Amino acid sequence: LDTAIHKLSIPTRGHVPGLSGLSGQLQADLFGGRFILDSDTLTITIPGVFRNPQTMTAGRGEISWKRRGTGWWFETPGLSLSNADISGAVLGKLHWPYGNSLPILDLGLQVTSANLAHLDSYLPLGLLRPRVASWMQRAIKSGYIHDAAIWYRGYAGDFPFDSADGLLASGHIEDVSVDYSRRWPSIDG
Repeated sequence: LDTAIHKLSIPTRGHVPGLSGLSGQLQADLFGGRFILDSDTLTITIPGVFRNPQTMTAGRGEISWKRRGTGWWFETPGLSLSNADISGAVLGKLHWPYGNSLPILDLGLQVTSANLAHLDSYLPLGLLRPRVASWMQRAIKSGYIHDAAIWYRGYAGDFPFDSADGLLASGHIEDVSVDYSRRWPSIDG
């Protein structure tokens, strides 16, 4: 199969993610394939993870997959996504062993810039403990992230990790306003 895709839509079904506006070039056979993303507007809906659909005004990059050995292997040197609030790229590898309900990840999110005033729109609420999600929505009022990276290495079912393994984050934050606790003054700077 070698075909161009223009504004493909796949509706959500139960907990199965959906998307709309997918454009690019697809090459695939029974053993693997490659997709070159080239979308001007791309909306991704992931029920149970994000509260609202995530709409990006630009999506570019490449993802490839292979069936080999113990399962399916996915890899991307970079899928760039951006909109008015955030710009960045997803990169790395994912291995989905046959018979497993969740994959093993070595994936990174590189954030070029993000406006924290709209953070609650992008929080993966379905993956966070309710108290953590509630605190993040209430506490982080404003600010900007620049040149940040978040890496997830390990089995997806191990999140949130109880040790320092698996999740690594770094970056620059400026002009931030955090209301850490209702009993404390806010932290600004």
